[in-house]
Amino acid sequence: MNGHPKVIQIEIPEAAALALKNSGVPDCCTPSTQIFSNTTSIVGPVTGAAGIANPYPSSIVVNGMSGVISKITVTLKNINSTFPDDIGVLLVGPQGQTLILMSDVGGEGDMTNITLTLDDAAVNPLLENDPVISGTFKPANYTDLIGDDNWPSPAPVPPYGDPALGQGLNVFNGTDPNGIWNLYVVDDAKDDINSITAGWELTITTSCSE
Repeated sequence: MNGHPKVIQIEIPEAAALALKNSGVPDCCTPSTQIFSNTTSIVGPVTGAAGIANPYPSSIVVNGMSGVISKITVTLKNINSTFPDDIGVLLVGPQGQTLILMSDVGGEGDMTNITLTLDDAAVNPLLENDPVISGTFKPANYTDLIGDDNWPSPAPVPPYGDPALGQGLNVFNGTDPNGIWNLYVVDDAKDDINSITAGWELTITTSCSE
């Protein structure tokens, strides 16, 4: 050995280099699954009137994830309602994608400390008229007589991603997870009391390809 450093050059084929450059995914991409939470209670109008919940929206800031979304689930913790059919929940991602998570589900049966995980991989959707129990379900939206899927500003205007049209949480797939996620909750009729007492959480899985 002569003590001189040895330099090794590795050439990347032009096509592979171009594909890496155009992928939109950082070279240091590390796929991961992380949970982000907001434990602040989301409370409907305390007078029993129709209207927006407080806070509106409830927000979660996601940061530090690399890659793009390959799966996302949403958990709503300790839901209490005297008329679940009136609750409308809309999720808006940091890149502007939207999905109605639940609307007009559960009929008239009370919900007491119910925790729901919304997951495209669930076996069944939330049901329209059956009592809602804790568990994992597909998002669901049912058409009622009023047609009142309406989330006032600052929520975005429709159209929204809609389970009634066959859409699910995969509307967020392939997008950057980092940024502010907003949950908009409304009570679309009077004379009932609703809350998501323990807040909500996102479970996000990323991959290194779009």
